[in-house]
Amino acid sequence: MDGKFVFTCDVTTKTIDNDCTLNPTDVEKREPPWLWARNNKYNLEDVDYSKVGKWMLFLSKADANMVWSKIKEAVKSGDLWDAKISTSEDSDPFHAVMIYTKDYSDLDDVISVLDFLETSGLKPQDKIIKYKTDNQTRAGVYSRFKQKASIYDSQTIRELKKNIRITDYFKPMAGSGSN
Repeated sequence: MDGKFVFTCDVTTKTIDNDCTLNPTDVEKREPPWLWARNNKYNLEDVDYSKVGKWMLFLSKADANMVWSKIKEAVKSGDLWDAKISTSEDSDPFHAVMIYTKDYSDLDDVISVLDFLETSGLKPQDKIIKYKTDNQTRAGVYSRFKQKASIYDSQTIRELKKNIRITDYFKPMAGSGSN
């Protein structure tokens, strides 16, 4: 991927390795559909990509550049690990933002990232946001196809953590045809 579309930094030294100065609204149609921000919070050899997931935000064009700037600062400080924002075409009414976590079954981390999104104002207080695994995305699971395209939401995840063990949550349900 062309470095001009990726912001990377070192969380230990708080230095920027590659500064993507583009805003989501600056990118032209023929260019990549995403801008990325990532840091070295985790050793990539230790990341099990089958367990990566993300909180999903959908922003108006008016908010996209300001939120992207905040996300890059949060990645630089280590509050967030990895994120991307769509560089939607003029006809799209919104920008999609994905805020990644290393392991969807690590509820402490997933909730910690949600807490940051809420306290930093990146997640509007009146909005419920969804969390989806990358495996769901790779499998083509999207809500626009009337599929359950998330495993958590910002309204119920804390109750889920209190009430059940995460391993129980991901067990196949009786009668689902799984053996």
